[in-house]
Parts: sequence; structure tokens; C-alpha cells
Amino acid sequence: VNGNTVGGQTLTVTGIASFASTVGAATHLGALTVTGAASLGGSVDTDTLGGATGNQTYQGAVTLVNSATLTATAAAGNPVISFQSTVNGTAPGVQNLTVSAAGATSTIVFGDNVGALVPLGTLSATATGGITLGSSSPITIATTGNQTYSSAVTLAQNTTITASGANAEVAFASTIAGVGF
Repeated sequence: VNGNTVGGQTLTVTGIASFASTVGAATHLGALTVTGAASLGGSVDTDTLGGATGNQTYQGAVTLVNSATLTATAAAGNPVISFQSTVNGTAPGVQNLTVSAAGATSTIVFGDNVGALVPLGTLSATATGGITLGSSSPITIATTGNQTYSSAVTLAQNTTITASGANAEVAFASTIAGVGF
């Protein structure tokens, strides 16, 4: 699935979405919203260049069929990549997730458990405006490999982070702050 012009077209899927391959790789979408569960078989790229938000919003559970890189690029504006439900792999430790949101105050939100049912291999997150963990209840983030948080992290809820593999580590490159919970 690609746009016609970079950032010019948005896609909203009302219900369940299954993307067997990349989304917006050749020509970035302006935004992507999935209201139901989403199965991701490849990378997803959005961009604000065409005047859209560049946001990626996953309202239902996300399952990674393959490793995926989700990127929201900002020519102008501040795109948000938001996971409002769970994120899991299909086999423990096999699928890796890289999430990047570029813009002065672009953010990433992991609102629910990540890898709690089927642990991811690795997780890497970068957002110039910061990364929020948890939204309405305590969450767990589990990988068998490394986790890297390259931006400031805000704990909106109690959060348990597990990197269970031998020599796996969790790296925070910036501050960690809590919100009165």
C-alpha cells in the first residue's frame, strides 16, 4: 500500500487490517489509522509533507508477523505513533520492532502491554517529544533481546520491563519520569 504523493493520502481501516508487506515504503502515506486488530508483515512509513498529520494510530491489538520498522517523518508538524492496545509477535523472540517519530514534539505511546503474550525479539523507540508507557492501567513490556529507549520516557502507569535473553539489556538514553499515579 502506497500513497500517490508523499504524505498526500491517508488510510483509515475500520475493522481488522492485515498488511502482508510494507505500507508507505515507496510513497509514504499522510497517516494510518486502524480501528480494529492489525497484523503487520512489514514496515510502515507516514509523512507530514503532504499536509497530513503523519500519525500512525493502532486502536486494536497489533501482531507482528515479521520484524517491522514504523516511521513517522515530519516535514512540518509533530506526528504521533500510538498503540492503544497490545503489541505481540507470532513466535517468542523472533519479531523485532523499531518505532521512530521525528518532529519537534513527536511522540510514541505504548498504551498497553508489549510482548506480554508473545515476547518480541528486540524493541527500539525514538521520538523527539518523548515516549509514553501505559495509559489507563499498568503495563508489561517483554522482549528476549535488547530494548532501547533513545528519548525521554514518561511512565503514565506502573510499568514492568523484561529483557529475558542472555546478555539482553534495557537501555535508556535520556530521562525517565512518572506521572502522578
